[in-house]
Amino acid sequence: MESDGLDRLLRRARRRESEALHTLVDMYSGRLF
Repeated sequence: MESDGLDRLLRRARRRESEALHTLVDMYSGRLF
């Protein structure tokens, strides 16, 4: 049961990470082009 909640937390953190990555890429590409 605990591992289930942990898995959900990890998935949410990973999604936030990828969102931040996409934002960074958008910012950099916006500056380059």
